[in-house]
Amino acid sequence: MAMDNLSAFKENIFSFTAMLGRTPGGKLLRLPSGSFAALSGLPFAGENYAVFKERATPGEVSDALDFFEWRGSPFIVPQFPDLDRAALDFFASSGLSVKKKYTAMSLEYSKDYRRNMDAEIVCGQMGAIEWGTTVWSGFGGKGSAPQSYLDFAQFLTARWENRLYAMREDGRTIACGMLHKSENAYGVYYFTTVPEKRRKGLARRMMETLAATAFETRSSLVLLSTKEGLPFYLDFGFTPLADIPIYSSSDDI
Repeated sequence: MAMDNLSAFKENIFSFTAMLGRTPGGKLLRLPSGSFAALSGLPFAGENYAVFKERATPGEVSDALDFFEWRGSPFIVPQFPDLDRAALDFFASSGLSVKKKYTAMSLEYSKDYRRNMDAEIVCGQMGAIEWGTTVWSGFGGKGSAPQSYLDFAQFLTARWENRLYAMREDGRTIACGMLHKSENAYGVYYFTTVPEKRRKGLARRMMETLAATAFETRSSLVLLSTKEGLPFYLDFGFTPLADIPIYSSSDDI
Protein backbone atom coordinates (compact mmCIF):
# COMPACT_ATOMS: atom_id res chain seq x y z
CA MET A 1 0.00 0.00 0.00
CA ALA A 2 1.41 3.38 -1.00
CA MET A 3 2.31 5.80 1.76
CA ASP A 4 0.28 9.02 1.83
CA ASN A 5 2.19 12.23 1.19
CA LEU A 6 2.06 13.57 4.75
CA SER A 7 3.38 10.28 6.11
CA ALA A 8 6.14 10.35 3.48
CA PHE A 9 7.02 13.89 4.57
CA LYS A 10 7.25 12.83 8.22
CA GLU A 11 9.30 9.75 7.35
CA ASN A 12 11.78 11.91 5.48
CA ILE A 13 12.17 14.58 8.14
CA PHE A 14 12.67 11.90 10.80
CA SER A 15 15.38 10.36 8.63
CA PHE A 16 16.99 13.78 8.11
CA THR A 17 16.90 14.47 11.87
CA ALA A 18 18.54 11.16 12.70
CA MET A 19 21.30 12.00 10.21
CA LEU A 20 21.95 15.35 11.94
CA GLY A 21 22.74 13.48 15.12
CA ARG A 22 25.47 11.51 13.34
CA THR A 23 27.71 14.49 12.56
CA PRO A 24 31.23 14.16 14.05
CA GLY A 25 30.31 16.60 16.83
CA GLY A 26 26.67 15.55 17.06
CA LYS A 27 24.56 13.52 19.45
CA LEU A 28 21.38 11.55 18.90
CA LEU A 29 18.79 10.70 21.54
CA ARG A 30 16.37 7.92 20.59
CA LEU A 31 13.13 7.78 22.56
CA PRO A 32 10.83 4.77 23.12
CA SER A 33 8.04 6.05 20.85
CA GLY A 34 10.45 6.34 17.89
CA SER A 35 10.91 10.08 18.48
CA PHE A 36 14.35 11.72 18.21
CA ALA A 37 16.35 14.60 19.56
CA ALA A 38 19.36 15.37 17.37
CA LEU A 39 22.26 17.72 18.05
CA SER A 40 24.26 18.57 14.93
CA GLY A 41 27.14 20.23 16.78
CA LEU A 42 26.26 23.62 15.25
CA PRO A 43 25.14 26.50 17.50
CA PHE A 44 22.11 27.32 15.34
CA ALA A 45 18.59 26.37 16.38
CA GLY A 46 17.60 25.44 12.83
CA GLU A 47 20.26 22.71 12.68
CA ASN A 48 19.16 20.95 15.89
CA TYR A 49 15.80 19.17 15.93
CA ALA A 50 13.47 17.36 18.27
CA VAL A 51 10.84 15.41 16.32
CA PHE A 52 8.03 13.55 18.05
CA LYS A 53 5.85 10.66 16.95
CA GLU A 54 2.12 10.84 17.59
CA ARG A 55 2.41 8.56 20.63
CA ALA A 56 5.19 10.58 22.29
CA THR A 57 4.63 11.16 26.01
CA PRO A 58 5.28 14.28 28.11
CA GLY A 59 8.14 12.35 29.70
CA GLU A 60 9.80 11.91 26.31
CA VAL A 61 9.36 15.60 25.56
CA SER A 62 10.99 16.39 28.91
CA ASP A 63 13.92 14.07 28.15
CA ALA A 64 14.42 15.71 24.75
CA LEU A 65 14.38 19.23 26.19
CA ASP A 66 16.85 18.19 28.89
CA PHE A 67 19.08 16.73 26.17
CA PHE A 68 19.48 20.19 24.63
CA GLU A 69 19.52 22.14 27.90
CA TRP A 70 22.39 20.11 29.33
CA ARG A 71 24.42 20.94 26.24
CA GLY A 72 23.39 24.61 26.06
CA SER A 73 22.21 24.20 22.48
CA PRO A 74 19.32 26.02 20.78
CA PHE A 75 16.88 23.81 18.86
CA ILE A 76 13.53 23.66 17.09
CA VAL A 77 10.52 21.37 17.44
CA PRO A 78 8.23 20.98 14.41
CA GLN A 79 4.69 20.24 15.60
CA PHE A 80 3.18 17.54 13.41
CA PRO A 81 -0.64 17.44 13.14
CA ASP A 82 -1.11 14.16 15.01
CA LEU A 83 1.01 14.95 18.08
CA ASP A 84 -0.62 13.85 21.33
CA ARG A 85 -2.30 16.72 23.18
CA ALA A 86 -0.56 15.91 26.47
CA ALA A 87 2.85 16.21 24.80
CA LEU A 88 1.81 19.43 23.08
CA ASP A 89 0.64 20.97 26.37
CA PHE A 90 4.03 20.12 27.83
CA PHE A 91 5.70 22.37 25.25
CA ALA A 92 4.04 25.47 26.66
CA SER A 93 4.68 24.51 30.27
CA SER A 94 8.38 24.07 29.42
CA GLY A 95 8.82 27.59 28.09
CA LEU A 96 8.65 26.75 24.39
CA SER A 97 6.55 28.90 22.09
CA VAL A 98 5.69 29.05 18.40
CA LYS A 99 8.35 31.14 16.65
CA LYS A 100 7.47 30.40 13.01
CA LYS A 101 4.82 28.64 11.01
CA TYR A 102 6.05 26.51 8.11
CA THR A 103 4.18 24.39 5.58
CA ALA A 104 4.71 20.72 4.77
CA MET A 105 4.46 20.28 0.99
CA SER A 106 4.69 17.58 -1.67
CA LEU A 107 5.07 17.50 -5.44
CA GLU A 108 3.13 14.98 -7.50
CA TYR A 109 5.09 12.49 -9.56
CA SER A 110 5.62 13.49 -13.18
CA LYS A 111 7.90 12.40 -16.00
CA ASP A 112 7.92 15.93 -17.40
CA TYR A 113 10.70 17.32 -15.20
CA ARG A 114 14.13 17.53 -16.79
CA ARG A 115 17.59 17.90 -15.32
CA ASN A 116 19.31 21.17 -16.04
CA MET A 117 22.89 20.73 -17.20
CA ASP A 118 23.94 23.76 -15.16
CA ALA A 119 23.04 21.97 -11.90
CA GLU A 120 26.07 19.88 -10.95
CA ILE A 121 26.42 17.23 -8.28
CA VAL A 122 28.68 18.47 -5.48
CA CYS A 123 31.65 16.29 -4.63
CA GLY A 124 35.00 16.71 -2.96
CA GLN A 125 36.17 19.05 -0.24
CA MET A 126 36.30 22.22 -2.32
CA GLY A 127 32.87 21.61 -3.80
CA ALA A 128 31.42 21.12 -0.33
CA ILE A 129 33.08 24.28 0.96
CA GLU A 130 31.68 26.34 -1.93
CA TRP A 131 28.24 24.79 -1.41
CA GLY A 132 28.33 25.54 2.33
CA THR A 133 29.41 29.14 1.68
CA THR A 134 26.45 29.61 -0.67
CA VAL A 135 23.96 28.12 1.80
CA TRP A 136 25.34 30.37 4.54
CA SER A 137 24.90 33.48 2.38
CA GLY A 138 21.56 32.39 0.92
CA PHE A 139 20.02 31.90 4.36
CA GLY A 140 21.17 35.28 5.65
CA GLY A 141 24.47 34.42 7.30
CA LYS A 142 26.65 37.46 7.95
CA GLY A 143 30.28 37.60 6.89
CA SER A 144 32.24 34.49 6.01
CA ALA A 145 30.76 31.11 6.79
CA PRO A 146 32.27 29.71 10.02
CA GLN A 147 34.54 26.69 9.69
CA SER A 148 32.05 24.58 11.64
CA TYR A 149 29.44 25.20 8.93
CA LEU A 150 31.86 24.31 6.15
CA ASP A 151 32.77 21.12 8.01
CA PHE A 152 29.03 20.39 8.25
CA ALA A 153 28.70 20.81 4.47
CA GLN A 154 31.48 18.26 3.99
CA PHE A 155 29.64 15.84 6.28
CA LEU A 156 26.43 16.25 4.25
CA THR A 157 28.35 15.61 1.02
CA ALA A 158 29.83 12.39 2.37
CA ARG A 159 26.51 10.85 3.50
CA TRP A 160 25.19 8.18 1.13
CA GLU A 161 21.56 9.28 1.54
CA ASN A 162 22.25 12.85 0.38
CA ARG A 163 22.82 14.32 -3.03
CA LEU A 164 23.96 17.94 -3.12
CA TYR A 165 23.62 20.17 -6.18
CA ALA A 166 25.17 23.50 -7.13
CA MET A 167 24.89 25.98 -9.97
CA ARG A 168 27.96 28.05 -10.73
CA GLU A 169 28.62 31.34 -12.50
CA ASP A 170 31.94 33.12 -13.02
CA GLY A 171 33.77 30.59 -10.90
CA ARG A 172 31.52 30.60 -7.84
CA THR A 173 28.46 28.74 -6.61
CA ILE A 174 25.33 30.90 -6.77
CA ALA A 175 22.48 28.43 -6.17
CA CYS A 176 22.21 25.11 -4.41
CA GLY A 177 19.99 22.44 -2.96
CA MET A 178 20.10 19.00 -1.39
CA LEU A 179 18.04 15.84 -1.75
CA HIS A 180 17.79 13.55 1.28
CA LYS A 181 16.60 10.04 0.55
CA SER A 182 14.40 8.03 2.90
CA GLU A 183 12.58 4.78 2.18
CA ASN A 184 9.55 6.30 0.45
CA ALA A 185 10.51 9.87 -0.41
CA TYR A 186 13.13 12.39 -1.31
CA GLY A 187 13.17 15.59 0.75
CA VAL A 188 14.46 18.98 -0.40
CA TYR A 189 16.77 20.78 2.04
CA TYR A 190 19.15 23.76 1.88
CA PHE A 191 17.46 25.13 -1.23
CA THR A 192 18.64 28.68 -1.81
CA THR A 193 20.16 31.24 -4.16
CA VAL A 194 22.59 33.99 -3.18
CA PRO A 195 20.64 37.27 -2.73
CA GLU A 196 22.09 39.14 -5.71
CA LYS A 197 21.16 36.35 -8.16
CA ARG A 198 17.50 35.89 -7.21
CA ARG A 199 14.56 36.34 -9.61
CA LYS A 200 16.63 35.15 -12.56
CA GLY A 201 15.11 31.69 -12.91
CA LEU A 202 17.88 29.84 -11.09
CA ALA A 203 15.61 28.40 -8.39
CA ARG A 204 13.19 26.95 -10.96
CA ARG A 205 16.03 25.36 -12.92
CA MET A 206 17.46 23.87 -9.75
CA MET A 207 14.09 22.53 -8.61
CA GLU A 208 13.49 20.98 -12.04
CA THR A 209 16.74 19.05 -11.55
CA LEU A 210 15.85 17.96 -8.02
CA ALA A 211 12.40 16.80 -9.10
CA ALA A 212 13.72 14.90 -12.13
CA THR A 213 16.33 13.16 -9.96
CA ALA A 214 13.89 12.30 -7.18
CA PHE A 215 11.27 10.84 -9.50
CA GLU A 216 13.76 8.43 -11.03
CA THR A 217 13.56 6.24 -7.90
CA ARG A 218 10.94 7.73 -5.56
CA SER A 219 7.34 8.73 -6.17
CA SER A 220 7.28 11.45 -3.49
CA LEU A 221 9.19 14.73 -3.29
CA VAL A 222 8.56 16.63 -0.05
CA LEU A 223 9.81 19.70 1.76
CA LEU A 224 9.15 22.05 4.67
CA SER A 225 8.55 25.57 3.37
CA THR A 226 9.07 28.85 5.14
CA LYS A 227 6.51 31.62 4.68
CA GLU A 228 8.93 33.40 2.34
CA GLY A 229 9.43 30.35 0.13
CA LEU A 230 5.76 29.38 -0.10
CA PRO A 231 4.85 31.45 -3.22
CA PHE A 232 7.67 29.87 -5.23
CA TYR A 233 6.77 26.31 -4.25
CA LEU A 234 3.08 26.84 -4.95
CA ASP A 235 3.88 28.31 -8.36
CA PHE A 236 6.16 25.37 -9.14
CA GLY A 237 3.34 22.94 -8.39
CA PHE A 238 3.86 21.78 -4.82
CA THR A 239 0.73 21.01 -2.78
CA PRO A 240 0.40 22.06 0.89
CA LEU A 241 -0.07 19.09 3.22
CA ALA A 242 -0.25 20.71 6.66
CA ASP A 243 0.74 23.80 8.61
CA ILE A 244 3.70 23.02 10.87
CA PRO A 245 4.19 25.36 13.85
CA ILE A 246 7.85 25.56 14.87
CA TYR A 247 8.43 25.66 18.60
CA SER A 248 11.65 26.92 20.16
CA SER A 249 13.02 28.81 23.14
CA SER A 250 15.27 30.73 20.74
CA ASP A 251 14.22 33.75 18.68
CA ASP A 252 17.01 33.19 16.15
CA ILE A 253 15.69 30.39 13.95
